[in-house]
Formats: sequence, structure tokens, C-alpha cells
Amino acid sequence: MAKTRETTVYQIGLIVSIVLTIILGVTTFIFYKAEEEAVKARNVAEKETLVADEKSAEVKEKINNLKSVVGKGGGDLVEDILTQFADDQHRFAETYPNNGAVDPQAANYPEMLDFLTIANKQLHEQFAKQKADVETIKTEHTNIVDEKDKEIVALREQFQAQAKQIKEKHEEYDRGLQAHLAAQEEDNKRIQESLNKKDKELDKKKEDIADRDSLIESKETQLQGAVGELKKSREVNLEAPDGEVIWVNQPSRTVYINLGYGDGLRRQTTFSVYGDDVVNAVGAEPKGTIEVIRIDEPHLSVARITSDKFEPAYDGSKAPIVKGDRLISTIFHRGRPERFAITGFIDIDGDGMNDLEMLISLIKRNGGLVDAFVDSEGNRMGKLSSQTKYLVVGTPPNDKSSQKLTDAHGKITKSAKQYGVEKLDLKDLLNYMGYSGREGSIGLGSRAKPEDFLPGKNKGGSPFRRRPSS
Repeated sequence: MAKTRETTVYQIGLIVSIVLTIILGVTTFIFYKAEEEAVKARNVAEKETLVADEKSAEVKEKINNLKSVVGKGGGDLVEDILTQFADDQHRFAETYPNNGAVDPQAANYPEMLDFLTIANKQLHEQFAKQKADVETIKTEHTNIVDEKDKEIVALREQFQAQAKQIKEKHEEYDRGLQAHLAAQEEDNKRIQESLNKKDKELDKKKEDIADRDSLIESKETQLQGAVGELKKSREVNLEAPDGEVIWVNQPSRTVYINLGYGDGLRRQTTFSVYGDDVVNAVGAEPKGTIEVIRIDEPHLSVARITSDKFEPAYDGSKAPIVKGDRLISTIFHRGRPERFAITGFIDIDGDGMNDLEMLISLIKRNGGLVDAFVDSEGNRMGKLSSQTKYLVVGTPPNDKSSQKLTDAHGKITKSAKQYGVEKLDLKDLLNYMGYSGREGSIGLGSRAKPEDFLPGKNKGGSPFRRRPSS
């Protein structure tokens, strides 16, 4: 069985070998046949190529000859030559269509040369005609120049005559100018002499002004000294008391003082009371205030205690008003009244109402005088003088105040500064004169204020005292 299969394989291999041999033989025959035909075709092509090369050389030689005719070399391309031809046609035969010849697109170099020759001939004829015209114009110009030369000669003679006249006028002007300059020099001399005289007068006036300034400076120094003395005389001397407490009756709340009608004292005059150990009352707190209720003798009066203090002193004791305490007032002074001016909104009791009349009355009751004041409408009453000592200032006007009131306040303040009048705040005035206000009932209605009804308020300014036994 195995042997039969081996024999079959050999047979198949033999058949395949025979088939491949036949195919190889056929292929080899076809290849050699095609090669033989290709060699024949190549030989034919080579012969045709030689013929074409010979013809091409002849054509190329003719083209090069034509190139040389148009001025080009064998290396120039036909496209470049055609471009150059279009350029030449545009440059040299631009007017060619107007010559009535063939269409310029069909023109060539011979036709272009004919056109340029004709155009050149025409230009030459035009040039000859223009040359003849120029000769004619030259002749006419020569004739005109001759005429103009004659006119120039005439004008030159006329100019010389006018120049002679101008020269004579100029010489005449120079003579007049010299005379004018001489006269001006004389005027300058006179003016200079006058200026020198004026300078001397001015120097004299400057000396007079300097002397006057020196005198004014001296007077100003004297005036400043006088103003200083006046201010000094107006200074409040709180170290020197106006009076003294000589006896105290605490149960009846009265004191006796060493002032009376002989000192110019009036009833209702008020004083601040300071201890006898106070060296300077400025800035010190008073012990209390009193108001004169009766004047008995030239140097004896009775006053009631309007306020005093019972707080412990530095050593633990009380500090009531006692014998020997000093009395000080900014308004009252022995033998002479103090003079005041008033401006601003005056509110003594804090009720928002104007108390100007009350302040004037208080000053007068305390022996003072009011020289001038500004009322609530801005009207200025009276006038300040060198005798006015204080300008009492309440609340100044603000941006809601009238212009009239603001102007009046500014003017009286300026006048006070000119007179050297010292400003005094309303609160300080009331404090120095010992005024403590009045206790009264609280009214109801539109003027009532909630703060007036606070607990413990308005119960009286003095502690309860037992009525002394008789």
C-alpha cells in the first residue's frame, strides 16, 4: 500500500516537471522574438532621429540667421524676442495706427522703419519751418530791443533828473534834521536839568517822608504804649478784692460786708465769695455768691447768701462762707462804674429766649454801665469808647442768622479790638458777678421741656434749715 502511494507521487512530480519545461520553452521563444522586433524598431527610430536632427539643425541655423537679422543672438529665446518686438512697437510706432497703414497688430520691423522714416521726415520739415519762425521772431525781437533801448535811455535820463532832485531834497532834509537834532539836544539838556531838579526835590520829599515815617513810628510806639496802659488799666485784678465779709449769720442766710453807699454800692449787686487764702481768683472756684439786700451805712451793708458750698475741704472740714472771705465782682468797683458792650445771643437761664434786657438790668443793678449792644434784630445801639472795658459775648451768629445780625456782630467786635476792649464770655461775667439765677415754677405749654420734669430736679437750691429760735 505504501509503495503504491510512493509511485503515484513520482508520477505527479514527473508530469509537473514536463509542464514547467514546456512553459519555459514557450516563454523563452516569445522573449527572444520580442527582443528581435525591439532591436529592429530601435534601429528604425535611430535612423529617423538622425534625419530629424539634421532637419532640426537646418531649422535652427535659419532661426539663428533670422535672430541675427533682428539684432539678437542664437542664445536668445523666441519668446523674449517677441516681447522685445512688442516693446519696440509700443515705443517706436505708438502713432502708427494714425498713419493710415495696416493694423499695428500685423506690423513688422520693415513697416515700422518705413513709418519712422516718414515721421522723421515730417519732423524735419516741421523743425525747418519752426527754425524759420524763430529767425522771424529774432528779427522782430531785435527791432523791439532797439525800441526798448531807446526808451531805456530816455528813462535813464529821466531817472537821473529825478535822482538829482531827490539828492537835493535829501540834502535839504539832512540840513533840517541837523537843525532838529540840535534843537532836540537843547531840549534834552533842559529836560535833564529839570529832571535833576525834580530828583533833588524828590530826594527832599523822601527825606521828609522818612522824617514823617520816623515821627509816625514814634507816635505809633507812644500809641501802643498808651493802648498797653489802657489795657492794663482795664485788666481785671482778681487778686485785689472789692470787699470783705465782716460777719455771717448762717441761720438767716445773711452776711455783713464792708461796702456801702459811700463806695457807690447799690441794692441787688452780686459778688462771688472766695476764701482769704486764695491768692489769685482767676481759675479758682468761688465758695458761694451773695446779693446785697440792704445798705445801712457808707461802708456797711447786708447781703443774702444766694449759694454756698458745704462740700468737705482738703482737711475734711466744711467750707461755708465765713468772716474774712473776699468779695470779687467784674462789674462793681469802689468809687467808679465799669462800662460794658454786649453782642451775641444772650440766654441767661437756658430757656432758649433772649435775655438781653435782663443782662442790661443786672449790669446796671451792680453799678455798671452799658455803652453799646446789638439786639436780636441786628440793630446796634450806642457806641464803644476808650472807657468801655468789656465786650460781653453771648452765642455768636451762625449760618442761619440774618446777614444784618452777622454784620453788626462783626462790626462791634472789630470796634472792640480797635479800642482794646477785652472780650468776656457771658458765663464768666455771671460767675464773677456772683449771679446764680432764680428759682421759679415750671410753666406748662409750648415752652415746657421734658428735661424740666426729671426726678429730683427743681427741689430747691438750699438744704432744709431749721428756723432759728428768737
